[in-house]
Amino acid sequence: MPLAPARSSVTRRARLVAWVWACLLVALPVRAQTQEPAAPGPPDARPLVTLEWSGEARLRTEWLQGVGLVTDSTNTPLRFGLRHDGSTMDPLLSGGSVGTGDLRLRLRPVLRVAEWSEVHAQLDLADGLVLGDLSREDFLARLTGDPSQSVTSGIAVRRLWAKVRLFGLAELLVGRTPDHFGMGVLRNQGGSLGGDYQSDVDRVAVLTDLIGVHWMLARDTMASWPVTRSTGEDPLQSWEDAADVIRWVVEASGGRKPADTQGLAWSAAVLWQTQDRGLSLEHDVDPAGPVLVDSTDCLVVGTCAGVVPRGASIVTSQAALDWRSGDLHFEAEGAFQYGTFERTEPLPRTDTSKTLVAGGFATRTTWRRGPGELKLDAGLATGEGDGGFGVLDTDNFHQPGSSDAQRSLLTGFRFHREFRVDGLMFRDLIGAVANAWYVRPSWRHDLLPTGTDTGLRVEAAVLTAGAASPDATPGGAEWLGLEPELVLDYRGASCGTGLCLEGQLRGSWLMPGAAWDDGTGGLAAQSAWRTEALLRLAF
Repeated sequence: MPLAPARSSVTRRARLVAWVWACLLVALPVRAQTQEPAAPGPPDARPLVTLEWSGEARLRTEWLQGVGLVTDSTNTPLRFGLRHDGSTMDPLLSGGSVGTGDLRLRLRPVLRVAEWSEVHAQLDLADGLVLGDLSREDFLARLTGDPSQSVTSGIAVRRLWAKVRLFGLAELLVGRTPDHFGMGVLRNQGGSLGGDYQSDVDRVAVLTDLIGVHWMLARDTMASWPVTRSTGEDPLQSWEDAADVIRWVVEASGGRKPADTQGLAWSAAVLWQTQDRGLSLEHDVDPAGPVLVDSTDCLVVGTCAGVVPRGASIVTSQAALDWRSGDLHFEAEGAFQYGTFERTEPLPRTDTSKTLVAGGFATRTTWRRGPGELKLDAGLATGEGDGGFGVLDTDNFHQPGSSDAQRSLLTGFRFHREFRVDGLMFRDLIGAVANAWYVRPSWRHDLLPTGTDTGLRVEAAVLTAGAASPDATPGGAEWLGLEPELVLDYRGASCGTGLCLEGQLRGSWLMPGAAWDDGTGGLAAQSAWRTEALLRLAF
């Protein structure tokens, strides 16, 4: 499988993006002229249907040094890793460095009908378009097995949902919509300058205000797979949608209004996710198995698909608060999960029932003094002693010689991948905050005088992190290391009122601890660094 599309494909996509950019540059002045404030008129002169749109174009380039691709016995790249002696690294990165670049072009139209309904969409014209031979998205597609993180072409409708107001009493929301809660520790809608991920969910929800609290009751379809009946006689195989993953959400929020600058805002949610049966695709020739294979290419033609008992149920409780008082701003979010899985393997004769007990929290304290700002980030995600350290669960950072085949208790928790803490360790090497604690003090300073419209700010920070369950790390130790960072942010004068130009330069240097050693007492990992340059034009 190639790590990037052929150059001819890249050339065609680059031409498409250049053409779209040219159209946008022509259309933006026209849009600015057509959206001048209209003279006041009678209510019946207002248009019944209006179309508004916004979007962004982002260019990113980055360079990593001191990393490689960790491989298994089949020499298939699994994840980024730190270098020791280079023997376990993919030959592609034998030099320990990699440069990538990508382009994103995204539109967000909104169709409004009078004052009672609106339709939102997110159109990705180019998301992760490769600028060269190697891209982050291709790596992520291979690491996670998620095709949605691979490079896309054409126009993708990522989100599409409608909101209807019900006689001023409530709102009905239907469609594929963004999903966000609190700081975004577990459910994160994305959209940050350097972000790559977002939470999307197929949802039917009712939103209303009652006794001073904003409520949401939602039914989410997390996954839905087609099921085909195989040639077996298993009564559990059916045409029903029993393989769907369904989630119910009850969410409440209150306190400080969005327009207020002082006070406390809070939110709480309970989520119940279930899956009665799971879709099974097996090369199983044993008649006692859940699926009877009738051909050698059944996975290609889909003749060996069936459903097997899963009996999964997960209850997640979330709480978040946002408190502002003078120059002090404090944010916090916590989540706790309890779940049971009656069966995690397709074979009915295998006892693989498991219980999930996991949780995590994140806090952020900001103190503003004149042109300076002191910030302290801290958080924790529970882990497991046998596997479960990183985005690939038991495959990523799996302790050599250990096995999780018979584990009955799962305690690993993972933050959303869009929840950005640093620039290298959690972002690239681990993939997210998982099985770890961290503390990150930082100091920000405005380089331009107070009152100017243009923003230019520098930030210096040091991340300190350790493993919650040291036995799961490659070196069997707790200390993950230190990661100093230097960030320069730019924000144009017209941001918030029109075209917004933003940019960022980030440098991260990882000094690894004993947790990254090549086995317990093995070779120490070498240091690594990463630089990133981002430029975004929002309109």
